[in-house]
Amino acid sequence: MKFKATVRDQRIPCQCVPGVPRHSGRCVIKLHPTRIRFFTSTQSADGMQVWAGCRTQAIFSDFQSQSQLQENAIFCEVADLSNFFTSCARQSAAQTSPSN
Repeated sequence: MKFKATVRDQRIPCQCVPGVPRHSGRCVIKLHPTRIRFFTSTQSADGMQVWAGCRTQAIFSDFQSQSQLQENAIFCEVADLSNFFTSCARQSAAQTSPSN
């Protein structure tokens, strides 16, 4: 499995999932050449629930993935969503702050 991409803007992943509770724990992200989907475990009997999805081009430029799964999809897990959102916020602040 291989994955390579450039994040267009660090604010975009947080904007793509505006209803995400920041302290809900883990999240699974499906990286696909045309769509990105965000999943989380729930307390319901279903076990998984789609949070949100968006076009891959909205988040990444130069997206490349190679996988043995259908259409080169890659699944990855974010173990701590609060750290994920904190990292996005810090990168966004660093990106918008004036250079010294």
